[in-house]
Order: sequence, then C-alpha cells, then structure tokens
Amino acid sequence: MILLSISSFSPALSKTQNNCDNIILITGFKPFDVYDINPSEQIALQLNNTIFQNYTIKGYVLPVNYTTAPAKMKQLITDFDPALILSLGLAGNAKEIQIETFGVNLKIDPEVKYPLLTLSKVNQTGSWVQRATYDIPGIISQIKKENISVEQSYSAGFYLCNAILYETLFYQTETDQLIPTGFIHVPQLITQHPDGMSLDDMINAVHVAILTQIS
Repeated sequence: MILLSISSFSPALSKTQNNCDNIILITGFKPFDVYDINPSEQIALQLNNTIFQNYTIKGYVLPVNYTTAPAKMKQLITDFDPALILSLGLAGNAKEIQIETFGVNLKIDPEVKYPLLTLSKVNQTGSWVQRATYDIPGIISQIKKENISVEQSYSAGFYLCNAILYETLFYQTETDQLIPTGFIHVPQLITQHPDGMSLDDMINAVHVAILTQIS
C-alpha cells in the first residue's frame, strides 16, 4: 500500500481485522463490455479493510446492473452508516482522474444498436439532477499537488456510473441522510492502454480525496 508523498498527508494505512467505528465506503465495478480488467474493482479490493487515520475503509465491487448495483449500495449504506462514500468507475477514453459533479436522472442501454433511442429515467420518482456532496475543488487541488492528472467532470455519462451516483444521492434525500458522496472516474491501467495510469497513482488519488474530505 502506498503512502502519500506530501509531508502534511501522512495517514497510517494498514490492513486490519478489527473495524473502527467510523467507516469510509469505497465502491468499484466489475469488468464490462470490452474491458476485461476494471481498475475501479482493483482499487476497491486493495483498499478494503485498510485503516486510514481513525477510519476503516470498506471496499466493495458492485455488479454491472441497473437494478442490483443501486440495491447493493443502499444495503451498504444501511449496514455501515459511512462517514464518506466514494464510488469509482472506469472511463475507457479518459487520460486522467475525473472528479464527477452531477448525477442525472437519465440512462441508456449500451448493449443495443442505437443506445440513445433507449434513453429513460434512472429513477421514475426522482428529480432530474443530483449534485455530488464532496469537496470537489479541494480534492482536485490536492491531487494536482501529487502530480497526478485530474480534472473536474460535469457529465458522468448515461450508463451505470452516472446511475449509481444519482441513486446514491437520491436515496439520501429520501432517507434524510447527508453523507459526503461523490464519484471518481479512473482511466485504464497503463498496462491496458498507453494513455492509461498506474494503479499506484489511482490509489494515491483516492487516498488524497479521502484525506481532503475528512480533514
């Protein structure tokens, strides 16, 4: 497990069998479409049950399914009552870490010939837009200090990454919860694509995002 290179960022990171009371929930996704490796899955699994300051990170891999993924997320929120939720996903064409801003109430079926013709609501009773509730400017600023490519994104697309961000935020409005919540897209691994990023840099970016939010 890597440590942050900034001297002011020096959390204790270790594997543990004993859970702290304070939970940080990190989720990734299983591989999908043409991608036989999903870096978000690897990050979630590597961070699972690690200690970050006085928090325990719980990392889970969500299924690539519009119904079961949000249901699993809601169950995780109920089970852990986390202090922070960061969902991760793969953006296959990205060259940098993308800090998402909005979840929109729109989705498509990417497996048909004309996906845009399947455009429909993620949640039939929800509002059109949910805004992420984590510290976007602070996270971007601190990740840049690590010399990791990062940008703010205003569209998480119309597939499952957007849907899980939207549903996670909307669920909190329904249940009167206010948990800092956001979504981070990661590029392919450098071993998958020449414009990709190392897994260490991705994990480091997630560590920085966590520390920025809880400090």
